[in-house]
Amino acid sequence: MPGSTLGVGIIGVSPVRGWAATAHIPALRALPKYEIRALSAHTAESARAAGEAFGVRAVFSDHEQLLTRPDVDVVAVTVKAPLHRELVSAALAAGKAVYCEWPLGRDLDDERSPRPPPSRGFARSSGCRPARPRRSSSSKS
Repeated sequence: MPGSTLGVGIIGVSPVRGWAATAHIPALRALPKYEIRALSAHTAESARAAGEAFGVRAVFSDHEQLLTRPDVDVVAVTVKAPLHRELVSAALAAGKAVYCEWPLGRDLDDERSPRPPPSRGFARSSGCRPARPRRSSSSKS
């Protein structure tokens, strides 16, 4: 719908540290067509603290509760990489558009497994930053 605001839910928010607090929330607040409507954290205490810190009333310690909210259109997954695939898959299954930074899998086998299907007619997009070459132990700093 042109001119409408998209509701965002963030899974993996901390009130004081992490990508959600330091990058995603400030960036989303700067965009006029996005509104942060729900937060999910590892514990109820952390979820309440994040809600207070960021002025969001709908807070959960269970990501499934966030995913059932009809006012959440887009889910940002900001947890550590080992949980990316599980949470992205759950959000897509709930019919949400999803933003998640790389990697989707924990290891190469996980990365090679089939991608979760896109939801509600949203196009699937997959991207990642190029890996930095590792320095050999013999290279000098």
